[in-house]
Amino acid sequence: DKFEDENETTQRGEAMIDVNLRGGLGLNLLAVHENTHDPYSTGLNNLPQTDNYTAWTVSGILEYELGAKTDIRLDAGTYLLNYDEARNAFRDRTDVKGGLMLGYRVSPKFRVFAQYELVDINYDTSVQDDSQEHHYFGGFNWQLTAKSRGMVKAGYGQKKFDTRSGDDKDEFIGEVQLSHQFTPKSSLNLALTRQTNESDIAGTDDRISDLVSLSYVWQMTGKTSLKLDTSWLRDDYNDAITVGAQTDKRQDDYWRAGIGLGWNALRWLNVSLGYAFERRDSNFDSFDYDNHTSFLNLTAVM
Repeated sequence: DKFEDENETTQRGEAMIDVNLRGGLGLNLLAVHENTHDPYSTGLNNLPQTDNYTAWTVSGILEYELGAKTDIRLDAGTYLLNYDEARNAFRDRTDVKGGLMLGYRVSPKFRVFAQYELVDINYDTSVQDDSQEHHYFGGFNWQLTAKSRGMVKAGYGQKKFDTRSGDDKDEFIGEVQLSHQFTPKSSLNLALTRQTNESDIAGTDDRISDLVSLSYVWQMTGKTSLKLDTSWLRDDYNDAITVGAQTDKRQDDYWRAGIGLGWNALRWLNVSLGYAFERRDSNFDSFDYDNHTSFLNLTAVM
């Protein structure tokens, strides 16, 4: 095997304020701190080790009902990413994001919207080029039945580099979310996304990520729950790399399946344990692997 058994400890903390004010005004503030790691062997790192990092996300959403059928949403946020090891210093960065959404309710069960997002990406070093991303979406939310609902949005993404305008990129991006509640205690959720992500290979640009995920949640008793999930993720890198005698644009497929059991031990404490299998299949054979993970999570709500 390429990787030996090892234990990993990750932490995640969230703080959120959600306020609904008079006159159709709503405010949501969220702060997230993560101390975790990427999947094995990200970038060109083919060693039996993980790439650990610390990340902070701070965001705010302001919503206002302009009329009986029209609404507007403003959002802003920042994302700070810092890796532990010097070999990953080129990936440290700060993102600043802002957005605007206008919505119109055609009927009680159908709403259309237009959305714009701006993401300003600034790296700590000059290995990767800073850039700005502009995202333009159109979409709709609908409630098919009392138990089924969904959201579809599709659009166009532009990536403009600070010093290499000739390498600017245009991509189709989008998202689909579908959910169905079989019973008051069981539900099925399907998500499809296509988005751009920053590259984890030094000297290369972004990558396109296509994701399909499916999850089933069953509230077995008042305190216990079961979750089954599976997903497929494809990362397409936009620049060619050379590994050994092979030169190509890297393409990685991630296949995942997992099961988890949750128990609300106390009103403020949830304990969950489970197992997940993940396989990475790359067009560079040296980056293929299977990963078996057993996990124990403790979640406290204050």
